[in-house]
Amino acid sequence: MPSYNNFRSQIELVGEGLMRAEVGKPAVFHVLNSSGGGGCLSFSFDGPANVEYTKTRLDDGTVEVSYITKEAGYYEIQVFYANVHVPGSPAFVQATGELPRAEIPPELKKKIDKIRLYGRGLESGKPLALNKIVIDTHEAQIDKKELKVTMSSPRRRASIINLDDNKDGTYTLTYKPTDPGKYKLNVEVQDTPVPGSPFNINIRGGSIAEYF
Repeated sequence: MPSYNNFRSQIELVGEGLMRAEVGKPAVFHVLNSSGGGGCLSFSFDGPANVEYTKTRLDDGTVEVSYITKEAGYYEIQVFYANVHVPGSPAFVQATGELPRAEIPPELKKKIDKIRLYGRGLESGKPLALNKIVIDTHEAQIDKKELKVTMSSPRRRASIINLDDNKDGTYTLTYKPTDPGKYKLNVEVQDTPVPGSPFNINIRGGSIAEYF
């Protein structure tokens, strides 16, 4: 009886969706020769934002995968057969473009335009260190629960992010990146970016120390 390894070696990944994608639009690729051996296929998408995908087995046994990215950037697509990478996995895809944004109510825009960010950690930081940024909302009167803060990294590992209320209309954002490189910090209110967001932050190697 043929082994899983023999079946796995015959699998082939093909399609434009393994090379590029456009934000908000379906990207498609196919998995060929995956029907034998009783093993199952599984997929993983890693990147700046969550990816929605569907898989469909066609009449000839080919598996069609359609996915949609919600944010521009580089994504890693992993395809497994019996929990082991198939040939061609992982694939690295660049997603370009952006989602169309709904019109911002004038009252909300007026509030968001008053928000300011400052601090050394807004431009650069250190890996495995506590880097800090102040989010000043005292003129905007924004509540903490209205703020949405996310961070994407070169290797897409999550950074530890804390948001502390200073009780004076400002919040201290603390982040701890895992690797050196270019990071992107997104700060939003009701899914609307604050002025300057996304912020590009250069994380450079150095001593592990808390600084501000």
